[in-house]
Amino acid sequence: MYAIYFRWKVAAGRESDFEHAWLGLTELLREERGGLGSRLHRCADGQYFAYAQWPSEIFWAMQPEPTARMIELRHQMRQCAELVDGPHGGDVVADLLISKLPGSETGWSVQCSSPEPARLTRLAEFGKSSRSTSCTSR
Repeated sequence: MYAIYFRWKVAAGRESDFEHAWLGLTELLREERGGLGSRLHRCADGQYFAYAQWPSEIFWAMQPEPTARMIELRHQMRQCAELVDGPHGGDVVADLLISKLPGSETGWSVQCSSPEPARLTRLAEFGKSSRSTSCTSR
């Protein structure tokens, strides 16, 4: 399996437009091009990142020309955001991602309205470590 990573800086107030265009493009790539899906994440600093999975690097690289709808959705994304990192690709060497919560039929449904202070402290300390996975620009 092969994964591709991207990161964007989305213009303030354009988050919903960006997310809608990303969703439409990702669905087309999955349905029409054999992509294995993708996940979009919003960072605390407002930037977004996504990673998509493909059966192989060759499968990803040998895609036919994009359809008119794909081009339109990419254009919409560019109007909302600047690509700041990517694409970066690599073979998946380990996959411990859980797609559904145990006992859940529909996927993720966790809501965190007020995490406990100890957890917030641990997250803040993690962000200061040299191995941080923060989305901020370097």
